[in-house]
Amino acid sequence: MYADSLEELHAMAVQIGMKREWFQNKPRLPHYDLTPRRRRAAVLFGAKEHTAREMVAFMHGGGEVVNG
Repeated sequence: MYADSLEELHAMAVQIGMKREWFQNKPRLPHYDLTPRRRRAAVLFGAKEHTAREMVAFMHGGGEVVNG
């Protein structure tokens, strides 16, 4: 799971019961890995599902991912 900002990412993680220690602070795409159950929960809370191609486009300028 990734987001436009770290604030948004961590807020969704809290909503779906993720632990902060599961956060993967990767330079190009900070994210959380989701189980199928947590993925469904994220979608119920408003997350949008993306294809791998959409994720790559996001990484290359389609969003405001920040590292920190």
